[in-house]
Amino acid sequence: MAKTRLLLVLLAMLFLAIFSTGNTVLCQELAYEFEVDGIGVVEFTFVVNDEWVLSKPLIVGYTLSVEGNSENSGSVISVLKMVFKCGDVVDSNEYLLGSIKAGGKLSGFIVVKPVTSLLYCEEDYVVLEPHLLLCKAGNKFSQYSYQLAPLIVKLTRSAEATYTSTSSCRVSIENSTATALEFCIETVQPWTPASVARVLVLLRSTKALEDVAVGIRAGKWILASRILDLAATSAHARFSIDQRALAALWRENRSLTLTGYARVGKLYVEVPLEIVFEKPSVRLLVDLKPQKLVAGVPSTIAIRITNVWTKAVVVKGVELVFNETKLWFNVGKKLAIFDSLTVKRRIVVNRTGATTLGVKIYYDVGMGISGCIEKEISVEVASPLKILSLEPSVVEVNKTIRITALSLIGSHNATLLAYPVNGGEPIVLAKDLHLNSTPTTLELIARLEPGEYLVKIVDEHGYKSNSLRLRVVKSKYSVEEEPKIMVVPLQTSAMIGEVVEVRVAVSPPRNTTFKLYRFVGRSKSPWTLERILEVVEVAPGVYTVKYRAPSKPGIYMYKLVVTVDGVEKETEFTLKVEEKEGRLGLPQKTISPHLLPDWILLTLVAMSTVFGLILFKKYSRGA
Repeated sequence: MAKTRLLLVLLAMLFLAIFSTGNTVLCQELAYEFEVDGIGVVEFTFVVNDEWVLSKPLIVGYTLSVEGNSENSGSVISVLKMVFKCGDVVDSNEYLLGSIKAGGKLSGFIVVKPVTSLLYCEEDYVVLEPHLLLCKAGNKFSQYSYQLAPLIVKLTRSAEATYTSTSSCRVSIENSTATALEFCIETVQPWTPASVARVLVLLRSTKALEDVAVGIRAGKWILASRILDLAATSAHARFSIDQRALAALWRENRSLTLTGYARVGKLYVEVPLEIVFEKPSVRLLVDLKPQKLVAGVPSTIAIRITNVWTKAVVVKGVELVFNETKLWFNVGKKLAIFDSLTVKRRIVVNRTGATTLGVKIYYDVGMGISGCIEKEISVEVASPLKILSLEPSVVEVNKTIRITALSLIGSHNATLLAYPVNGGEPIVLAKDLHLNSTPTTLELIARLEPGEYLVKIVDEHGYKSNSLRLRVVKSKYSVEEEPKIMVVPLQTSAMIGEVVEVRVAVSPPRNTTFKLYRFVGRSKSPWTLERILEVVEVAPGVYTVKYRAPSKPGIYMYKLVVTVDGVEKETEFTLKVEEKEGRLGLPQKTISPHLLPDWILLTLVAMSTVFGLILFKKYSRGA
């Protein structure tokens, strides 16, 4: 007996080393000796590894001997039942060791593959409870069961192994012929419902058998069957199962129980095997392209869906998710392989700032397989309020500023605020403003203390515009010293391309600069800078600004900005451009909050007249 055990341990360690992962092999050995009535003294030993990598089988080595006189005893059929316990999971398999008589010995290895329930086990170990079953065949059938000591085996799950070969085995014994039949059904799990599955059945018996009917069924449906001969007491068969036939049987938890069976004469054995289905990795490319999102303004969301899976997919519907809002709309279109569709939906987002826009694509590929694919993108939602310009950006205390703004949603109770950069409460510059999508220009007095401010608009909906910086400085002049500026267009009409003149008077004379703009009506830049041909100072503080009329006839609006020592003055005027020569209009004044006194105007006119007479006399003498 000692020699037999030593040989078993050595063989087991060699076999385990072949299936090990390269780590040190540690084994557990159990040895038993007991007397069985009518059989004799039974000695049983088996060896098992300390660790079980679920992606590989667990190898169990065993030896069984019966002492006694074989002439006085019949055959004994031995079966090893293994009970697996892992947390709340309890399952078992039965393995046929063989038929033995008194004085005989059996030894070998059992390739133990995990039962399906072990795939759900979340523990890091499994308890193995072995049971030795001895059945004495003959006129008086006797069966004995011995529960052996439990073993604790460490469970290891390979990160690289996605699929696991599972097995379920049962043994059936027919007393009259002293025949035992082991039937195992194996498959690699989980199954993918859209593919063809492979199932292997293995049979072992104590005697050669012919015409064994084997098959696989699901409920009452027979999925596959075959006739086998066990001439060498063992046989196997492979079956391919088209899983589309199982679609009606899948349970909500996407699992199914198959039953393998074998029948020959009075011998019948059946084995249940639970099948777990893997959700197929349906591949849909989702491209989410929103327009520029503005709060409160309807925007179009375009969702492009492309099927890059291996089968046709039906897009059932699309769900948009943003700011705790969910919008669903049906699609119901079938996409062939590499086919695409674009779904558009108009939405209104009411919050400004960064937000997450999500989309869920619900699909169906048939055979009861459905699901959804999700995608999220981060988007910036702009305010419907916009300050287009703030002029000038540097202004003296109590001087005029001009603000051009708009509201894309229509604001009827907006407030213009100035926020001190260094902190403090905002200052109301204007309220009860009516804004719409057409740019509106406001002129108001900057009644602010010297300092830096951020100017923005807030409306009744709670939206805030962008902010522009305004610098307020102390006034350079007293009221009496403040320069006075007057702009007089010398022409109200001109021919195409003609040089047009504008007269400007500054009192008292100081350093002066000029900028000329023409109104073009664009929302972002309503004014465009025009080229000034020449500025001539005809007398101290009196200037002639020359520019060229447009190349197309029409009525044009101009704005001349005169800057004197940092103080700006804007004057708007119109010019009618004709294809043929038009009459010169009388000099006219534009509306200005700072008109020059009459005596200055008369002085300017007199100076112009004198200057004209001097030129007339000079050129008349030359003639």
